Amino acid sequence: MKPFFIKLFQYDLWANLLMIQAMFKTSPINERAKAKMTHILGAHQIWLQRITGAVADNSLFQTQDDFEVCAKKFCEKIIDYLNTIDDLELKKILEYRNMKGEPSRSNLEDILVQLGTHGVYHRGQIATALKQSGLEPPATDFIVYTRQLNK
Repeated sequence: MKPFFIKLFQYDLWANLLMIQAMFKTSPINERAKAKMTHILGAHQIWLQRITGAVADNSLFQTQDDFEVCAKKFCEKIIDYLNTIDDLELKKILEYRNMKGEPSRSNLEDILVQLGTHGVYHRGQIATALKQSGLEPPATDFIVYTRQLNK
């Protein structure tokens, strides 16, 4: 199962970097797109802190480099973490407080699926915002990523 999650997070990074690059092709930057990418990267930080206890990076994202560095650091940290655990640990239950402050419990495997797929929806919103700015957004489908891997 770990190889699946590693591939999922590598895909997520690839797709986020494509969208970040596209976002910065508009001038001024589309604020809706920027807010959605900030949300994706912020959620990464929150979940990483819940999973590993690592202090969240609460950097403000202003430049393309700010966004890209944050996305790359998250991918590196989550994959490093995955390389330290075994498949049995994916079944462990994590207790945390959700965004409403309510106590919650989820197994690590479900959290990782949530974390790896959360950005798909919001990248769709970013694509719509970019189209409204007159830009053709990049294709960020998983299958496009796998085709590029297999070239």
